[in-house]
Amino acid sequence: MALNSPTTDPPMFARPAHQRCFNSAKSIHDASDSQYRSAIFGPWYWFAVLTGMMVPVKQTSNKCLIFLQFLPNILSILFLLVRAVYYMLQMGGAHALTIEWAKLQVVFFTALHGLVSCIILTTFKQGRFSEKMVQYMRNASLNRMSKAPIRAFLSKFIVVLILVIPVVIYVMQVWLTFNDTFSFLSTPEGWRNASAKAKNGYRLSLGINIVDSILVLWGSIPSAAVLILYLLANATVCREYQYFRKEFKAHVIDGTITQLHIMKSFQSQLIDFLTVACYLNNVTSGILQVTFMAGLMCQIASQYALHSFANELTPIQLAWYSFALAQSIAFLVYSMRRPGLLQNELTKTTHLVMLDQGIWQKSEDNMVKRIAKNISARLKSVDYAAKGVSSSKAANVVFIGVMIIIPFFVDILSGYKPISAATNGTSH
Repeated sequence: MALNSPTTDPPMFARPAHQRCFNSAKSIHDASDSQYRSAIFGPWYWFAVLTGMMVPVKQTSNKCLIFLQFLPNILSILFLLVRAVYYMLQMGGAHALTIEWAKLQVVFFTALHGLVSCIILTTFKQGRFSEKMVQYMRNASLNRMSKAPIRAFLSKFIVVLILVIPVVIYVMQVWLTFNDTFSFLSTPEGWRNASAKAKNGYRLSLGINIVDSILVLWGSIPSAAVLILYLLANATVCREYQYFRKEFKAHVIDGTITQLHIMKSFQSQLIDFLTVACYLNNVTSGILQVTFMAGLMCQIASQYALHSFANELTPIQLAWYSFALAQSIAFLVYSMRRPGLLQNELTKTTHLVMLDQGIWQKSEDNMVKRIAKNISARLKSVDYAAKGVSSSKAANVVFIGVMIIIPFFVDILSGYKPISAATNGTSH
């Protein structure tokens, strides 16, 4: 089964309906695709569409029209690529362990996150991500998917704030530094008496700051859109799988699981859940990896800046590094703990199948026993975790380890802090 491509069509499995439905009061039955999409993504689907990079592609044979449909994606990727490369070169030229080095670490990795987010949104658009998730979830939920609680959608405003607030503070400090640097040109007399070199430097810096401010603000929007779409899709899969596991457990308890048609139904539904999990993980693995890397590096850089230069930073710099630190923690949570939730549910199902041996001994149908063993083997051998996703328990261990190790690492780095390091001038 080809699951590596985001354009892979969802497989179909015919099976009878289950005898009970634990989410019937909150579920939508035989609904339209738009209703299913709304149940998964809510209004945040339109947030992604308004970026211009998730507008549904109209099928056409005209290559010019196809190009125009992807033009917003192409322009965003090109501009953010130039910005990421520019700061990568700046980062390479900065003296290690200075405040400028710490600033460029944060700026570069957030720029990289915005760039990769634009690329992921392009693959979502080209691969019909929202349509595929609707069809996959329609199959896995037996066409009766539950509605997400309102708080699940409202809580995603936090993701937007986590991405946007550090950017707004960064832009503010860029312009404060710019005004301080060229304060001698702020009066008509100062402008008349300034040299041509100073005026050209002012114009160049003004142009760079305007472009940089626009791009850094814009880059935070795709970053938020991709993370929100992933978090909502992952939460939907986990929520529906929890209902699936409850139904499975109920049939195990009352013994009806030994009926062959029910066992076959659960087996094929499990395959559907594993299919949607692998699909979602495949199309979002890139952003999860970059989110983890950005979270780790921004965590180190912001902690180092706050630890080593706290007495030299201006209030706005303190605010920026503090919010960058909070953002890095959120990145680590989104990239490690959230993906592990479904793996945790799969583990619980494995325990349910393997530990309740009495129910299988009562069954005289060898086919039922064989299916039970197949389910257990499938859950144990599934490569969901091998594709960059770990269980919640493992993610917690890694997360706690990172939080403990980084402060010690920062203490070591602070011992090599340049004595003559300054926070003004080029520090934004």
